[in-house]
Amino acid sequence: MRYLLMTDNHLLAHHFAVVCADRGSVSETPCGPEVVQDVSPFWLQERRTDALLLDLPERLALRAPALIAAWRAHCPGVPVMVVMPGATPHTVRALVGAGADGCHDDTCDIRVLVARVEAMVRRRLGWYRSEVLDCPPLRLETGERRLTIDGESVFLTGFEFRVLEVLVRHHGQVLSRADILMQFCPEGRVDERRYRSLETILCRLRQRLAVFPQVRGRLSTCRGRGYMLDIRDARTPPVRRTG
Repeated sequence: MRYLLMTDNHLLAHHFAVVCADRGSVSETPCGPEVVQDVSPFWLQERRTDALLLDLPERLALRAPALIAAWRAHCPGVPVMVVMPGATPHTVRALVGAGADGCHDDTCDIRVLVARVEAMVRRRLGWYRSEVLDCPPLRLETGERRLTIDGESVFLTGFEFRVLEVLVRHHGQVLSRADILMQFCPEGRVDERRYRSLETILCRLRQRLAVFPQVRGRLSTCRGRGYMLDIRDARTPPVRRTG
């Protein structure tokens, strides 16, 4: 998962990024005075994000509804978590009523915040109870990192599985190399060496999928744009998460 945390608290940004990395996620954490009030579409247009976190000091409680609405306008469909330590129950209700999907009012343990964001994203994606991605004939069990094609198990390395998972989650969409790699590492670490590694992984995935006629050639390169996994046919519904 990839999260965007807007905050002026460098300590919060650091600890949140560390916990996310430990759990296999990536956190973009732009810091600076009043950064949460700088409602810029840049952060949402240039970087794919699974959840947006707004660190709002209590002094902005009255402005919070307007800020949430402004951010919402730039990221429709992206779950929003407000971070406001010490918020009163009345304030929490107001924030949720203004459009936030959740409010973190605890200052003790950043791991609690990360767990809440993960749960929020799972609810939004519809796979709260389990992590099974069904995109017939593909079926990915993310907990066990297991791929089956029409019921037949396919061996994948850990990195191959993670790349395929990104492609399945964005099934039918063109993803650039940076789009894929930024799901695993901060943007500053996306370099030519990682690009070459990704090319190798994609080549291996094509070889593994080529064994199955029903998905052969469906992982394609869109010249100058990126890559797309497209296995849509008459019997292929949208990707769904099942329990």
